[in-house]
Amino acid sequence: MQVYFTSQEIRLLSQIWYLKCGQRWMGPYSYPELSLMILSKSITRHQYVRSNLEDNWKKITEYTCFSQKFIENFLYNYSPRKEIAQIRSHIRIELQSHPIVIIHNGKVLNAKCLQLSAGGARVEIPYGEVALNDEVKVHVPFNSKFKLKSFNSRAVILRQEKLSIVDGKNHSETFSIQFVGLRAKYKKQILRFVQKKVNHIYRQMKTFEALESQIDFVNLGLRRSDFMRVNSEDNPIILAG
Repeated sequence: MQVYFTSQEIRLLSQIWYLKCGQRWMGPYSYPELSLMILSKSITRHQYVRSNLEDNWKKITEYTCFSQKFIENFLYNYSPRKEIAQIRSHIRIELQSHPIVIIHNGKVLNAKCLQLSAGGARVEIPYGEVALNDEVKVHVPFNSKFKLKSFNSRAVILRQEKLSIVDGKNHSETFSIQFVGLRAKYKKQILRFVQKKVNHIYRQMKTFEALESQIDFVNLGLRRSDFMRVNSEDNPIILAG
């Protein structure tokens, strides 16, 4: 599946957001996550928020990107599969089969983390060890390549995505899992990790836009598009929860 991002969408996805409630801060949140809270009226538009790129708090009403029309258009384009009613709150980053540990019913399973987000992950587990809706414990060890610190969390098996067969026998299953009760400091760590990857793509987008502005579309007989877009297959960004 091909997924496209505009430079503005890349910019929004690269920010970490915080919500002010009295004297307390709440978060971190991704842009889609905070947008869903606004649409569901879990928070009012008169509450204060700020991103990690800003020093001052502003009311939600002061942000064009949090207007109802803007949010609805963004989330409609952000949904990876229109037949899925629930729009995911986080994007996933490819980890290239990073080893993880799954603990289920007291049994330790050596698994692989294929993709990771602040909301969950895509994992490959030996066949027949878990089932849909099972609750498991997850340990993600330190990743030196991506500089990702280790963390633990509870998780729920959401859906099966793939069955691998080796030598005619069922070998492993790939599941999407959702983190349950992930501590804020770990969520913040993952969001920062994802942010670095998204920022890299954002810089690529700006380079592409600069090149596009130098192209003479009229003489070439081409029609200039409104946005220069990046194909996700060429970059480690996956729309998912």
